[in-house]
Amino acid sequence: MDIVCFILSFKPNPRMKRRIDVYKDNCDVNVIFQESKVSHYGDILPEVKIIPVKKIEKKGGVFRLINLLYFMMYALKNLWSIKPNLLYVQNLDMLFIAYLYKMAWSSNAHIIYEIADLHPLLIDPPVGIAKKLVQKVLFFLETILTKRIDMLVVTSEAFYEAYYKKFVPRNKLLYMPNMPELKWFKEYQHKKEGAFTVGFIGLIRFKEQMKMLIEAARDLEVRVVFAGAEPDEENGISIKALASQNSYVTYYGSYNYEEDIAALYGELDAVYAVYDTRQMDIRLALPNKLYESIYCELPIIVADNTFLAEKVRQIRTGVIVPDDDVETLRSMLTKLRDDVDFYRGMVMACRKYKKDISIAQHNEKLWLKTVKLDVVSQ
Repeated sequence: MDIVCFILSFKPNPRMKRRIDVYKDNCDVNVIFQESKVSHYGDILPEVKIIPVKKIEKKGGVFRLINLLYFMMYALKNLWSIKPNLLYVQNLDMLFIAYLYKMAWSSNAHIIYEIADLHPLLIDPPVGIAKKLVQKVLFFLETILTKRIDMLVVTSEAFYEAYYKKFVPRNKLLYMPNMPELKWFKEYQHKKEGAFTVGFIGLIRFKEQMKMLIEAARDLEVRVVFAGAEPDEENGISIKALASQNSYVTYYGSYNYEEDIAALYGELDAVYAVYDTRQMDIRLALPNKLYESIYCELPIIVADNTFLAEKVRQIRTGVIVPDDDVETLRSMLTKLRDDVDFYRGMVMACRKYKKDISIAQHNEKLWLKTVKLDVVSQ
C-alpha cells in the first residue's frame, strides 16, 4: 500500500483534516505534528496513525529554534521508520524536514507543499537591515527547497500571483479553496428569531479588529458572539475579558469544529471577518468564513483593500468596511439589522452561489493530480 505522511507544526485543523480524508481510504496515512497544551481546533482527530510531538511552550526566538530542531529530529526518526513515498507539508519549516528526508534517504519520495498563509517575514516590506537580511535568506531558502516539490497547493490564487509564481512553475500549482466539509453542516438551521447577532467563529487573532466589533455594536441592540481559542497578543487585549464586561457580548472559547460548527452558525445573522490589513498575507487570503457564510446564507462583513473584499464585491454576498473605522462598521451593522431588502439581497446572492460550495470536486482534483505523479495507485 502507498504510504503518505503529513508533517505539520500544529494539530490537524479542519482544512488539513480534509486533505487527510483525500488519502486515507486508499493509502496508509501517518500524521506527525506538534502538539500544544492549548488545542485551537478541537480534540477530534482523523482515524489514521497519529504521531504527536510535544511542543516546547516557552517563548522567545531561542526556544522557537530549539523547538524546531527537536521536532525535526523526532520527525526524521519517524520518517526513517515509516518510509513514505509521499510527504504532505505546510509552511517552510516543515518543507525543510521533507527536503532533508528526500535528499538523505529517499530520492524517489514526492512532496506536496501547501500554503494557507504567507508569513510576514516572507511577504511584508521589511523594516530595518536585520529583517531585510532575514527576508532575503528565507526567499533564497524557499527557492531552493521548492525545486524538489511536486505540487504547490494554495488556498488563495493571490498567494501564487503575488509571490510563488516567481519561482514555482504554474504546472505544479493546484488551487484548493478553503471550503468546508458539508457533512458537518447537516444540522444547520438558519436563525429565525432573537436579537440581530454578528459573530466571529475561528481562531481569535487580530484583537484590535475584534474589539472594534464590540465597540461598534454598543447600544445598538446587536448581539456579538465569539467562538474559538484566543492566543495572546502583544497589545494585551482579551476578548474573553471584554465579553465579561459587556452583556451583549458572548464568548464561547474553544470548540470542536465537527461537533459544534453547525450550531454556532445557527446563532448568527451575519459573519464577521475583518482583519488587520497592514499585513500582506491578510490582503491576499481567502478564509474559510467566505465559503461557510455563503453555504449558511449569511452576509459576511470583510475588510476593504483585500482580495477577499474583491470577491465579496463581485458576488455581492456581504459588506465591506475599513479595518479601523468603528463608526463605519456601526453604520453598516445598523443597515444590516434594519434594512430588510438590503439584507435579503445578500442572502439571495449567497443562495445563488451556494451550489458552488463543494469541497468534493476539489478533493478529486487533488487526488487525480497526485495519481499523475505516479505516487499512489488509482
